[in-house]
Amino acid sequence: NPFRLYKLLEKTKTKMVAKPGEVAPEDIVVPKGPTSFKPGPIVGELQQVGIPAAIEGGKVRIRETRTVVKEGEVISKKVADALAKLGIKPMDVGLVLQAAYYRDTIFTPDLLGIDEEAYRSNIALAAQQAFNLSVNAAIVTPQTIGAIIGKAVREARSVGVTASIYEKGVIDLILGRAQQQMLAVAFAVADRGFELDEAILKVVPAPAAVEPAEEVKAEETEEEEETKEEEEESGMAGLGSLFG
Repeated sequence: NPFRLYKLLEKTKTKMVAKPGEVAPEDIVVPKGPTSFKPGPIVGELQQVGIPAAIEGGKVRIRETRTVVKEGEVISKKVADALAKLGIKPMDVGLVLQAAYYRDTIFTPDLLGIDEEAYRSNIALAAQQAFNLSVNAAIVTPQTIGAIIGKAVREARSVGVTASIYEKGVIDLILGRAQQQMLAVAFAVADRGFELDEAILKVVPAPAAVEPAEEVKAEETEEEEETKEEEEESGMAGLGSLFG
């Protein structure tokens, strides 16, 4: 199996430091962050190859992530030395499978190097989408027959409730919907001050007694008139005491 062979050879590869004159197999990136180096000539050496190094807290720190060599470019001596000091090993050492011949087919590394996790995820997604399509299109298979029947039952019950078809499987749902509608009407009636049946009062609280606004206004007017009369009488009494 060429896929197993490719995977086996990939596992045998090890990472090595880059040597001057070698070609970068991929983009060589220096991540930002602290290093173990103390302040010294290392700062200038890193800056010469385009690595933004600085001194922070008594240590050399890479201020930002930087790509020092792009894929396919030749690695210079200064870059190779800087990468070695930073402990970056970009080179793969091991057997490289150029091609594999299997069942009248030639497989190249770009075909053999698949992401197994992504492949499994794609298969699972395809299976789920096929299942949903089969259920929605009512394509009966041993795997989807249960879901199709369940979907049909739910839809039939929904139609039965909406059309008020009194059957054994939907009568409870119809009665429940009717009760909800009755309670909604009862609440609306109670808000308008109408009296409700005793059976409904057990479910719907009776509205609080509110006196008509006109009567309240009339009582307020009477109280105001009485207050004015008392004030006038007290005023006349005060004048009488002044003039004897």
